[in-house]
Amino acid sequence: MRRPASKAGNPDHLAAWVWEARTRVGPCGGGNGLRSGGDDDAWTSVDGGCAVWQPIQRGAAFGGCPRSDAPHRPEETLKVLLIGVDLAWGEKKHDGVCFLEWNGKRGSVLGFGYPQGDRELMRLVGERSRKYRTVFMTVDAPIVCPNRTGTRPVDRLTHRMFHRQHAACHPANTSRCPRPTRVARLLARKGFSIGWEVGKAKKTAAEVYPHPAMVRMFGLPRIIKYKKGSVVERRGEFGRLQGLMRKLMKRSFPNVQITQDTRSLLREKWSKPVEDRTDALFCALIGMWHWMHRGKRSEVIGDRKTGFILLPEEGATRS
Repeated sequence: MRRPASKAGNPDHLAAWVWEARTRVGPCGGGNGLRSGGDDDAWTSVDGGCAVWQPIQRGAAFGGCPRSDAPHRPEETLKVLLIGVDLAWGEKKHDGVCFLEWNGKRGSVLGFGYPQGDRELMRLVGERSRKYRTVFMTVDAPIVCPNRTGTRPVDRLTHRMFHRQHAACHPANTSRCPRPTRVARLLARKGFSIGWEVGKAKKTAAEVYPHPAMVRMFGLPRIIKYKKGSVVERRGEFGRLQGLMRKLMKRSFPNVQITQDTRSLLREKWSKPVEDRTDALFCALIGMWHWMHRGKRSEVIGDRKTGFILLPEEGATRS
């Protein structure tokens, strides 16, 4: 998992693009005259504020989450394979991978993987997804990153939204970290598109960032700081994360069958492999949350061109 930015300074004033599956003004607006022109490309920023597109008359833009009154389609009940990936930023380290399945009513944890490098990761994903028409992958890495230097608009937006919780992103660019976009290209060869669509028989990959997602799903004032510090400190914070995840599974995912391996993982002492698999499980749960609620309790910040992050809605802890 990416570490959050260590300090939350005052970010540049940014006209940020926020898409929401629900019809309401986003968290960075607050009803200060924001408006939409009604066309898919009509994004409006008022006084340098946050541009919000509200899907009132039609389904979501860019093939996004369908309206609640959209007609039922047979493919909506297909089994979906949900893959969570805690992507290492280099090929020498291992990737944490978790596989879940959801059939529309019930789900299950299928297992975990710990591949090293692009080739092993692609082979594992290919083998596990071969029998599924619908696959939704959530990756903790900037898989859309067109800038070679500097930072993405969505990274700056996380500073505006989550600096108080210490959950903002570090700057992402392809000079600093080329692997995520390379993995995205390899996924495209396997038929994956980049997006957040729900209810379609297709393979989709979306970027997630667990720290702000944990803040929302656990209802925390600050992030769980298990990425830095001494081994003793990291073990203590990691144990706290494991306890919160056990409660989350019972509260928000009661219809998901948990294997003994998963129970053991959520009680095992901290080590890097255990941490990576746990991060992958949380990434997969973000995807399951998005899929279970058909996108209506999710929020996407950023855009497809410069980078976006899929998050559970604010107040997800009240599920």
